[in-house]
Amino acid sequence: YSEIDLRWPGENLGFAKAFNLMINRAAGAGAEYFITLNPDMLLEDGALAGLAEAMDNNSELGSATAKVLKWDFVNQKKTDIIDSCGLKLLPGLRFVDFLEGKPSAAGCEGDIIGVSGAAAIYRLSSLEKVKRGEEYFDELMFMYKEDCDLAYRLLLAGFKAKGVDAAVVYHDRSSG
Repeated sequence: YSEIDLRWPGENLGFAKAFNLMINRAAGAGAEYFITLNPDMLLEDGALAGLAEAMDNNSELGSATAKVLKWDFVNQKKTDIIDSCGLKLLPGLRFVDFLEGKPSAAGCEGDIIGVSGAAAIYRLSSLEKVKRGEEYFDELMFMYKEDCDLAYRLLLAGFKAKGVDAAVVYHDRSSG
């Protein structure tokens, strides 16, 4: 894959800073969307196309998330248990993964305020409207909850988020 430009910065920059660098590169190249994926993801065929289609079909969306199911790392198998269908906001600014622990038959359609950065697609024009300085994700958050902060800023700016049942991925959260 010679078209892929890999650069090692010499240290672990953390989720927020590393993705900010990649988002800036994507924006500079004229991309319309940006996808975030954790390294411990397994994607079903068509998952990325499903996310892009959801964005193409709804200009109000600032972001969308795949139906993230749990990957059983120990037994090396897929499960039908939901890991995340996006983010819900509870009183006291407490963010939780929508439908976590429910069977996948529950589907990911529902009212969410944002997406989990584990498997998401963002409209770059929406990110541009909520970035602070040169940061889309807040770099004070090395990892964890930077996606909640961005989801909240996108919500406050009037952008919608959606869970996409047609985009299925598996996540091994055991290392987190």
